[in-house]
Amino acid sequence: MATATSAPPANIGKYRIERELGRGASGIVYLGLDGFRCRKVAIKQTHAHLLKVPEQAERYRKLLRNEAALSGRLRHPNIVRLLDADEEALPPYLVLEYVDGQPLSDFATPDTLLPVPQVLDIAFKCCNALEYAYREGLVHRDIKPANLMLARGGDVKLTDFGAALSLRSDATQLSGLVGSPSYMSPEQVREQDLTHHSDMFSLAVVVYELLTGRRPFDGDTDFATLYKISNETPTRPSLLRASLPAHVDEVLLRALAKQPADRFATWADFAQALLAAHRGLPRQKSQDTEAERFARLRALPFFADFHDVALWELMRLGSWRRLEQGTVLMRENTAG
Repeated sequence: MATATSAPPANIGKYRIERELGRGASGIVYLGLDGFRCRKVAIKQTHAHLLKVPEQAERYRKLLRNEAALSGRLRHPNIVRLLDADEEALPPYLVLEYVDGQPLSDFATPDTLLPVPQVLDIAFKCCNALEYAYREGLVHRDIKPANLMLARGGDVKLTDFGAALSLRSDATQLSGLVGSPSYMSPEQVREQDLTHHSDMFSLAVVVYELLTGRRPFDGDTDFATLYKISNETPTRPSLLRASLPAHVDEVLLRALAKQPADRFATWADFAQALLAAHRGLPRQKSQDTEAERFARLRALPFFADFHDVALWELMRLGSWRRLEQGTVLMRENTAG
């Protein structure tokens, strides 16, 4: 068993290990180098000591197989890409796209909060990523700040599909109470059938925490937290952060409704409500977020048949300028 002070291995499979990036209850993430492709990668290796008891080993191998099988088919700019896996290694590991940044859990306390417009922009991108995953038949089931990476360039990446539920196959499913207690939806707590509304609730918990530095449901024990999720109404976010306008409250409290049918009907509805809340914030005219740019492109008839993933990629290919309405961009018969 590795300890917090033990040196990382020199290699994992064909990858040279540079340093440890972080560790959790189920494994350690290392920064590695793929020498063949000359790129940095993140290698997620299961703790060796978790594989010593056969019953426990099977659960953790199933988690890894689940993540490899489900996230391997996802291609979205806001989802960390799976590059490689070795489920038979001792210990088994996944090789993932390396994100140079920090988990959003680093920005979830009152003294580390991000600006409100940035949080709403992050939430908008998460809606797009989770809508894409849901169209692929997946419910993530473990949305929390630690599973959302904020890259240095400001982009956000969703990771860790180990607990994900596939709505199209039960071959690799984990049963029972799955997820992190503080971010579970009421239907998760009751172990009912889940839809995208469960992830929507969990994302709203994350956004609430990123805006206020507090979770909407937080008990002294996991049991107390689960009780609050099922039975208590959360405090309005603006009471915890005075600068938040009431319309932000309304969006979050609707997404945190106890009954799935009382939340936003679709991810697109939630995303548009977040965008509207963002536009209602006091700001300088020169500010323009990726969420707003995406919405402007999506509204143009020319891009009507473009897939969201293609539109995100297109948006990042060019440079953007803000011009006064009526400005002539090009004239007929001029050079170029």
